[in-house]
Amino acid sequence: MSNQQPPPYGENDPQEPSAGSSGAQSNNPYGTPAPPPPGSGGYQAPPPYQSGGYPGGGYQPPPPRNTLAIVSLVLGIASIPLACCGGYPGLVAGIAAIVLAVLARGKVRRGEAGQAGLATAGMVTGIVGLVISAALLIVGMILGPKMAECQNISDPQQQSQCMIDKLQGK
Repeated sequence: MSNQQPPPYGENDPQEPSAGSSGAQSNNPYGTPAPPPPGSGGYQAPPPYQSGGYPGGGYQPPPPRNTLAIVSLVLGIASIPLACCGGYPGLVAGIAAIVLAVLARGKVRRGEAGQAGLATAGMVTGIVGLVISAALLIVGMILGPKMAECQNISDPQQQSQCMIDKLQGK
């Protein structure tokens, strides 16, 4: 047994055939050793990934999108300008926004969906639209019969004076 050291990595062993010779060991032109033949256990798969000690097992995907909360917010926002369109469209949109917000918050509580902030915003804007609509409807119901008599006056100045007189109780 000789105490001969192996050649540095990438250099050919003088006892082995070189890349240019007819040896069956390597057809590699770079002088590196050939990979082991298939089935000889050359490459082994890495061990399975283990989480780094974080509770919950690592990355958790976000909860699914809460469509009810989004629709509630859209209806709540729409109910505010709709309140000025006679009151009834804003009333309907405000009530629908509140109902959808309650359903969306229930989904959030059960863990079925996220976006609790959108559901809350939908509820708040729905309530604002509902209150504005209700206030305008009540004002219209109170003032409407008083102003009906003034609608038949064709002169704008006389019509304005009639409305002022009716509001002052004259």
